[in-house]
Amino acid sequence: EPSKSPCAKALATARDPARIAIAKRLDSENVFMLLIIQKFFLRKRKTFYFWECMPILSAQNLLLRIGANAPLLDNVSFDIEAGDRICLVGRNGCGKSTLLKVLSGEAEVQSGDIVKKSGLKISRMIQEIPSHIEGTVRDVVMQGVLADGTHDTHAEAILGKTGIDAEALYDSLSGGQKRRVLFAQALAQDPDLLLLDEPTNHLDI
Repeated sequence: EPSKSPCAKALATARDPARIAIAKRLDSENVFMLLIIQKFFLRKRKTFYFWECMPILSAQNLLLRIGANAPLLDNVSFDIEAGDRICLVGRNGCGKSTLLKVLSGEAEVQSGDIVKKSGLKISRMIQEIPSHIEGTVRDVVMQGVLADGTHDTHAEAILGKTGIDAEALYDSLSGGQKRRVLFAQALAQDPDLLLLDEPTNHLDI
């Protein structure tokens, strides 16, 4: 038997048939709302918050065409749930990077919708290594950190794991070192959804 999704497990443990029917309908229609399911476990009533099973991002019928060419994205629909690890595979030029840009908000589609969980933070590690970025390794990594310092401690920890002198100029690094710095920059933002575009390119291995 295939492993059950968190939603399926939640439905299986619920005791109220009416609530199960409501939950199934919400799940099938991708409605994003808080649904409280009462369940009994070890004879003690507990509250289960169904929102934990809802996708953090849902793409619905995305269409993107560049010029007169065939669509890069043709009515693409999918859900991303918390904890998902997804590998995007395709030939060069088929739209993988473009899709990641659409998800991160850096590109727009002609039609379709992207519904995100409230407050969702998305970070994308770009495919290309910029030829020039002003500043030190620390400056580059900290670019994505909130100005109020909320994530400074987290960002400093990520910076320390790069194995690169934080005060070294970014432009003086090798291609592989620059790649590590860009990876650290994406992680330093402490995102809910991390998008990695060919992250192993140019690594010094």
